[in-house]
Amino acid sequence: MRTITLFGAAFGLVLTACASPRCADTGTYDLSKKLLAQGTSELAKKDFSAANKTIRRGLEVLGNSYSSDDVIDDTGLKLSAADYNDANGKHEIATEMRQRMLASRLKSYAYTHHCRE
Repeated sequence: MRTITLFGAAFGLVLTACASPRCADTGTYDLSKKLLAQGTSELAKKDFSAANKTIRRGLEVLGNSYSSDDVIDDTGLKLSAADYNDANGKHEIATEMRQRMLASRLKSYAYTHHCRE
């Protein structure tokens, strides 16, 4: 973290602000959040095929950019379980699992890249 000190001419006012890094690559973050919202809406309408496709796209866009040494990540294992459910015809459960994993990865991304939720 870097500290910036600003001096004001009026009354000798001194303002100090902490300059923390801005959210890196907000395009990735914003697009993944948008896809999560769209997929959640499709899921609510019971359109599992569309929701699954949209949420998978959100996971693809986010990629591994969410990961950090500070966070223990078990979402890959849960996504494998979602794949298993898909293969066994449990598409609603699989899509809901992917939705939760995308939401979890977005929170991790926000933490790692100092984004505001």
